[in-house]
Amino acid sequence: MALVMTEVGHTAIASAVKKQDFYLCIGGLPEDFEHPWTVEEEPPAFDPKATGLLLPYGYRKAAQVLYAYEDPNGIIVAADKRWSVTEEPTRHVYIEFRLDAEDAVEKTIYQTGLFMNLKPKADVPEGKLFLLPEEVEDKGILLMGENIRPFHRYEGVREIFEFVLTF
Repeated sequence: MALVMTEVGHTAIASAVKKQDFYLCIGGLPEDFEHPWTVEEEPPAFDPKATGLLLPYGYRKAAQVLYAYEDPNGIIVAADKRWSVTEEPTRHVYIEFRLDAEDAVEKTIYQTGLFMNLKPKADVPEGKLFLLPEEVEDKGILLMGENIRPFHRYEGVREIFEFVLTF
């Protein structure tokens, strides 16, 4: 016989994780990367043993961390499903990141990574939401990473990234 995690157990894990600080790292590829992919190509799988991105450009603190539930009429689309948010604890955690117009301007993004428990350096002003790699004391734990179809960051453009973590 095997232990089966209960729904309450899943929700308890989601509740513990929800209390953490989350940062989205956006990154590119080093100049000497052998086979950079193009927007027309399917990106290669992200290395599940990775602890960081190949060339991090910066880390954006989460704008929202909320509980979520599957909802066919929901306005959030993540992981090929529709979601709505709720204040009631669930086993799903919705995390939203908003890249501002000046974040990583004129950079081509090839990778994203969801980090938990990042620690800024002591001299970084409190409340700063986008950190450059040199402003990070400890990048924390890379929970999830993805190689994505490359896109270029232009001045004046804001972008939203949404994720739903299921426990």
